[in-house]
This record gives sequence, structure tokens and C-alpha cells, in this order.
Amino acid sequence: APTTPIQPGDTVHFTLYWRAPDPLPPDWDADLTFALALGEQRLHAPLAGGAYPTGRWQPDELVRGEFDLLYDGSDAVPMLEVAGRQIRLRSLLVE
Repeated sequence: APTTPIQPGDTVHFTLYWRAPDPLPPDWDADLTFALALGEQRLHAPLAGGAYPTGRWQPDELVRGEFDLLYDGSDAVPMLEVAGRQIRLRSLLVE
């Protein structure tokens, strides 16, 4: 329910979409990972959750990963980090 405000202690579900480069680079990592932070909570995982490592991706393939993270109430702006690049995501609706 993307329009329902969250409260401390709620689990926030993230759906992340990734697109493989085309062509795949020669040094394409067999299992790329990301870090997702929400307040003091942090998750580090393979891009598609481990069931489908990046070494099996096809050029230009769109892949989805589903992840949950607890909201601790300290910061409502998720931060995503991939390959050393940090991306500030849209602020969550907080009650």
C-alpha cells in the first residue's frame, strides 16, 4: 500500500528493478550486490536476491529483486548503494 503512512517498527517492502548492460562488459561481476539503508537499518544482498546471480543475466535483461527492511523511525529517506555509487531514493510517507 504505497499511500499508507509507515510507523517505526513497520516493515517496508522494496521492489528494485535492474537492467543488464548490452553488451555485457567483459569484467561483468558474477554476483553484483547492493546496500540499502533506511535509518539505522541496513541490508546488503545480491541484486536479484541471490536466486538469480548477475552472471546468469542476459544482455539488456530486466530483472526484479524483492526486499524487506524494518523502519526504525530515524530517517525516512532510503539510500541505495551499487558499485560504489550512492543514490538517495524518494522519502517514504511517515505517520
